[in-house]
Amino acid sequence: LVRQTLSGVASWYDNGTTAMRLPRGTRVRICGPAACVYRVVTDYGPEAAIFPGRVVDLMPVDFARVCGCSPSRGIVYVKVSILA
Repeated sequence: LVRQTLSGVASWYDNGTTAMRLPRGTRVRICGPAACVYRVVTDYGPEAAIFPGRVVDLMPVDFARVCGCSPSRGIVYVKVSILA
């Protein structure tokens, strides 16, 4: 069951977490042009004041999967479904 859907930009960083401005433990589905991944939010971010359009920071492997490209691309447009 999807509670809410967000759209915006995803980036990546290499600290082994999925970061969103949601409570830790929130289950999400993150879909990009190539695939979707299901994850649990484990960190807070990205910083809204610095990156206002960015909705999620992904692990590099997740970024590559949803993007269908190398993390060197930097950002990709995604849809994030917050799951109940």
